[in-house]
Amino acid sequence: MISIFPSLLSGAVITLQLLILSMFFGLIIGLIFAILRINKNPIINKFAYGYSYFFRGTPLLVQLYLIYYGLANIELLRNSFFLGNY
Repeated sequence: MISIFPSLLSGAVITLQLLILSMFFGLIIGLIFAILRINKNPIINKFAYGYSYFFRGTPLLVQLYLIYYGLANIELLRNSFFLGNY
């Protein structure tokens, strides 16, 4: 246990960095959609409502499957810079 403690400590630091980063972006996205939700424009309001309804109403595992397997089937994304086929 003592010999692998530095590796565990560096992993804990990376985990905390990812936690802070995801909390920051989650707060920003949540704030944006909260502002859109209180907007008087019915189209913007319904879009924000639908977005939150979808992500609150589906299990996280289903969302991960849709993102992982579903996005790879979109031709435009398959040939994009993000997937390395540029």
